Amino acid sequence: LEQVEHAVDAVLAPFIARPPSAADLARVKTQLIAGEIYKRDSQLSLATAYGQALVNGQTASDVQDWPHRVNAVLPQAVHNVAAQFLVRREAVTLYLTPAHT
Repeated sequence: LEQVEHAVDAVLAPFIARPPSAADLARVKTQLIAGEIYKRDSQLSLATAYGQALVNGQTASDVQDWPHRVNAVLPQAVHNVAAQFLVRREAVTLYLTPAHT
């Protein structure tokens, strides 16, 4: 498990160190938005998206405008959020082990 923890740290480190490239961010945005659009081909998924938004205090416009808000995210914003919230010294790792009876 310690190896997995170090591997996760290694994957997150570049986001903390510097902003993603514009090309990488554009690719991720495209994948994220496309995935959401494909999900909305299902009436159930579409209703669920609206229902979840409304229950959480959002509006129908928030659901409809989501792709535009995602596209507006800049590389520096991703870096700033990663640097603020992905702080290693504040991370918690829990190992579940069998009970000894």
